[in-house]
Parts: sequence; C-alpha cells; structure tokens
Amino acid sequence: MENKTNLIDYMRWRGDLSFNQSPFNKIDALILNLVSFLNFENFQIDYPYNQKVNINNLLDSFFSLYPNENKLGLIIPSEIFMVARSIKNCKRYANIKVSNFINKIDQSISEQFSALLFHLDKDNLFVSFRGTDDTLVGWAEDVNLIAEFPVPAQKDARDYLDNIANMYKDKSIYIGGHSKGGNLSVYASIYCNETTQNRIKAVYSFDGPGFMENTVDEKSFNKIKDRIYHIIPNGGIIGRLFSSNKEPTIIKSFYKGLDQHNPFSWEVERDNFKEADAFSKNSNKIKKEIDSLIEKMSDEERKDFAKDLNQYLDSLKQNNLIEFLNLRNVLSLVSNKYKMKHKNIRYILKLYLIFSKYDAIHVKISK
Repeated sequence: MENKTNLIDYMRWRGDLSFNQSPFNKIDALILNLVSFLNFENFQIDYPYNQKVNINNLLDSFFSLYPNENKLGLIIPSEIFMVARSIKNCKRYANIKVSNFINKIDQSISEQFSALLFHLDKDNLFVSFRGTDDTLVGWAEDVNLIAEFPVPAQKDARDYLDNIANMYKDKSIYIGGHSKGGNLSVYASIYCNETTQNRIKAVYSFDGPGFMENTVDEKSFNKIKDRIYHIIPNGGIIGRLFSSNKEPTIIKSFYKGLDQHNPFSWEVERDNFKEADAFSKNSNKIKKEIDSLIEKMSDEERKDFAKDLNQYLDSLKQNNLIEFLNLRNVLSLVSNKYKMKHKNIRYILKLYLIFSKYDAIHVKISK
C-alpha cells in the first residue's frame, strides 16, 4: 500500500501537539472511540460515578491485567490494541481522564449498549458510544433497526448523554461512534433535552447507519443537523443503510466492499481524512437494491423478519460471531432446529446475493 496512511500514522505525526495547538478533531474522536471497544469493567470507572482515571494509567492497568490480549472478536479490528498502546507515546492524549464506563448486554430485549466518557480538558467532554461488538445480541438489535424505533440502545444512549451532561454541567460536549455507535450518537443528540443539546459542539457518525424513513422527528433533527458529521468511505455500505437526512463526507479507503467499514482502511492526510469525489458505482448499486428490498416490505413483514431472525439466532444458543460462523454454510444455518419462514430465508439470501454480485463480500466455506 504505497503512500497509504491511516490513523496510526496520524498519531505518529500529530501526537506531540496539544489540543490548544491543534484542536480536537474527527480523527481524535475516532481514535478515542476505538479505545472504548476495550473491556474496562472492574477498573473503578463504572457509570454513573465521578471516578476519573488518567487514560495512560487506565491502559497500563488494562494491559497489566490482559498482557496477551490481541483479539476482540471476529469483526472488530485487532489494530485497536495498537492504538491503545500508541496513546502512551502521544503527549496529545496524556492529560485525558476517563470515566463512566457502561457495558450492558440484555438478551431478553436484544440490547447491546456500551459507552465511555473522556474528559479532554477542563472544558470539554467526549461521549463515546461503542458500535456493534461480537455478541449475537448486538447483531440481533441491529436487525431490529428495520422494525423498531427507538431500539433499547438508542434510548439508553439518550439517557446516558443527558445524565453525563447533568453530572458535568459546565462542560462542552463532543459525541461520536463507529457503526451502530454512530447511529446512537446521532439519535442521542437529536432526542436529548434542550439544555444538553445546546452544549454539543459536534457529533461524529463514523460509517453509522441512518434511520428508517419517517421515524426521526424533523424539527428536533434540524436543531442539531449542522453539528452532525456523517463520515462514510467511498465504497460504503453500512453507513448508507436507511436515511440520514444529512449530506455525508465521503472519504477514501484502501479496502473494498464491506471491508471498508474497517476504519484502519481510511486514508488520512495531516489532521483530516482524505476526501473522495463520490461514492463508487458498486456502493450506489448496493444501496439502490437494498433500499428497494426494504421498501417492498410492509411494516408487518419487517417486524416479522426481525422477530423470526432474532428467534433463530436465540435458538442457536451461541454467544458470538465466531461460534455462529463455525457452522458450515448458509444452508446449514437455515436448516437448524429453529426453522425460519421461507419468505424470510429468501430475504437473507437476496441480501447475500446483492453483496456477492457487487463483490462486497468474500465468503470462504470451511469444510
């Protein structure tokens, strides 16, 4: 990858500059958001308490407890550990404090919600919402986005933001998240109380999906719209799902298809992402076909599809994607002990064919 630079390079280039010298920006937000994918339970920073820990001390404690940790599951980039270790070499982040970690998994309502608060300096906070992790509960909740509004994690994100704003009344607030975390960031900024919303400086949705048509309150959205930054790679798929009602910033990625969802593939130049002129042809075709597929489903069909798929996932009694994909192939999935309705199996196969047709996924069947 000649001349391909990403956020790791940014940390090396700009890590010696304080926020006074070079203001907090979208790449900083993404870096801190990726750190929030680490499991900080039992590190005395649990939500909702005002117990703050310096970021370097927190990461030292984490790697002391988990010295050989190098995987976060099937879909979460392992480079996150490199980012976390690199922070110690960056004066830029040396004074950040961390607090209010929450990681909520509730299988009964298909909810996966996690957040972390970064105290950037004496005046500014960054609220970080974690995206979908490796749990099947999280994926079940993602499926529910087509049939339910708001989903439990969205409501919890709004409440978390309001509570944090109430705990630290004199601070300005940045918000951000990757993937579903971006969706939660936007939802929380729209539906938080007015006092909280007035203190928000910027909302960063990093390749986060939007919302089903006619669900978001337009008046509430317009109050925060100009402070929302929707950042999507030029071959983007996830960030183009549903409607965002916000013109995105299209950036360059040196991967293809669904792999562009990996933020370590996003090209960086100085303190910004390299912008692209337009989405790729395949990205546009995939969006058009997925939108068409969803639009043809009635409200009842969407709810039935989400319910059916969730019941199927629950029937497998598997906790994460690695266990889930250990089954031989798509056909073995749909012939499991819980039988999905044929029409819903067809929807899954149609999605698979859309992604395959436009070279967005590469599936290897293990024998």
